[in-house]
Amino acid sequence: MFGFELTGTTASIAALVIVSFTFVLFVLEKYPPEVIAIGSAATMLILGLLPLESAVGSCRTRRPGPSPSCS
Repeated sequence: MFGFELTGTTASIAALVIVSFTFVLFVLEKYPPEVIAIGSAATMLILGLLPLESAVGSCRTRRPGPSPSCS
């Protein structure tokens, strides 16, 4: 995404750092959990660690109308 993507060992280390940082922020309870989770997901999307299809795939539905979990 954005022409920038981490691969191999660098991607593994970056993912580990992001998850560790997320865990620490959850434990400290300095920010709301929603903010921490969305920030972590956005960081992983920008770095190319989380494919866009995986992030938004759960909100897609085959039936017309909004999905109850993504509205």
